[in-house]
Amino acid sequence: DEQNGYHSAGAHFIDVQSIDPSLLSIDMFSADELWNNGDTYVNYAGYDHTGQLLKGRRGISDFVNNKTDRFINSFNPNYSALWFQDKFILEKIKIRAGVRIERYDANQQVLKDPYSLYAIKTASEVTALSGSGVSHPSNLSSDASVYVDDMSSPTKIVGYREGSMWYDEQGVQLASAEPLRRAANSGVIQPYLVDPTNQNVSSNSFKDYQPKIIVLPRLSFSFPVSSTAMFYAYYDKFAQRPSFSQSFAPISSYYYLENSSNTFLANPGLKPTRRTDYQFGFKQVVGNVGLLDIKAGYADIRDDINLVNIEQAYPRSYITYGNVDFSTIKSFSANYSVRYENVRISANYLLQFADGTGSNTNSAAALIQVGQPNLKSLYPLEYDVRHKLNTSANFNLGALAASPKSIFKKMRLNIFGNSQSGTPYTAYVNAIPEAQNLGTSSRSQIKGNPFGSRLPWNYSIDLSLSKVIELRERPIAIQLNVLNLLNFTNIYGVYSYSSSPDNDGYLASPQGQQQVSQELNAQSFVNYYNLKQNNPSNFGSPRMISLTVRSTL
Repeated sequence: DEQNGYHSAGAHFIDVQSIDPSLLSIDMFSADELWNNGDTYVNYAGYDHTGQLLKGRRGISDFVNNKTDRFINSFNPNYSALWFQDKFILEKIKIRAGVRIERYDANQQVLKDPYSLYAIKTASEVTALSGSGVSHPSNLSSDASVYVDDMSSPTKIVGYREGSMWYDEQGVQLASAEPLRRAANSGVIQPYLVDPTNQNVSSNSFKDYQPKIIVLPRLSFSFPVSSTAMFYAYYDKFAQRPSFSQSFAPISSYYYLENSSNTFLANPGLKPTRRTDYQFGFKQVVGNVGLLDIKAGYADIRDDINLVNIEQAYPRSYITYGNVDFSTIKSFSANYSVRYENVRISANYLLQFADGTGSNTNSAAALIQVGQPNLKSLYPLEYDVRHKLNTSANFNLGALAASPKSIFKKMRLNIFGNSQSGTPYTAYVNAIPEAQNLGTSSRSQIKGNPFGSRLPWNYSIDLSLSKVIELRERPIAIQLNVLNLLNFTNIYGVYSYSSSPDNDGYLASPQGQQQVSQELNAQSFVNYYNLKQNNPSNFGSPRMISLTVRSTL
């Protein structure tokens, strides 16, 4: 993951852009000097700071207590699976049953408490405060973490936390930990640490990742309704493991958390995402040449991964990934095909409703920025294509050949047509400079609901014409491909305020006009801005023609 400065095991990355070129011999520096107390010059894993391969596994203490080398293990998860399946026939019912058993071990250390790098006293451990007995709210468990006004010299309890739920001193649930922070004498949240004088990252702050064993049954069956019709159904479970960038959190990311300019931490405690699929279908022979296939499906996705904000963590709040999202996909499709001796035609229609709490692993970033990280509502997902129609036709033009020298001999023509409704996007009320990198993110009030607007329909017709020519007993295949034959202008992305693919509407807005008036060369700024906002990735490809010639021997 080069964006975060890490490579997987078997590679390493050292960023020396900010080091004097005359001092580029990395051996001149200790690892501690290169880490620079969090404002680091290097990032590595599986290698030492000089680029030498790290042999064997190292513990947390090999980084914390070894300032010269600061060893960091590579990302080395363990994964194994078993698959059993059998097929049998019960009267006329064909049954295929199986089970897949997967075991996933991130093989990393995980924080015992995501809200604190150091051990916090629980309610059962706090029986007195300032010489007076303490009575805890009856609705809280004995494992609730205790928060006070001053961790060094506490005089009163200001609140509690169970998991990610916050409570005041009376046991009343709170929307956030902000009241506990305000109640602290220093204005910084004060967990009642077991040892407030020893705030050093150590192995005591972590525990081993608990391997996840997932049982994934699969079952399918089919049976004939008549001599020309068949009913079928299947039930499947799938699992997808977290990626490297989502789950690899070396000890360095925790050790320098308080001083680092980066507030993002990967989460080594992530679980695999689970998906359950149900399909029911019916096939019917139509006449002597047609086949109709109708099916309905439902998919349920759980433990999907998205960003979460660990607010009021100690010693510092941070953003990480969590298994916090879920989604459902409901679909209906119909496929009809006919097959003649020299012609094959098929058409497929899909109706789909894909709703969930997050479209991708970073879709919660905007909610975190506006202070609503826990807002979970079902919205159309960014890949929610309501209507999709695909057609294809294959013609054997060789049947038209009246003689061996006919141009149609060994010639085939394929035509493909595709159309689909637009995917959803979130519209904004106010114009923002989406085409300009200002160094900070600009946000606007949402117009309507998140993902409540739709892109226009897209259409495409593709053509493929092929012919085999015999040249002195050496066949030559010639193929002409034309993508987007009718040169449709397809729009795959628009700007959120203007709903236009090539104009974000900012320059014409009062904010944009004010900025233009303050530029050193207003016309030059407008010209360059227009170039930047005319983003080719917002459009589909124009007509593209290619010709290939190859020998079939």
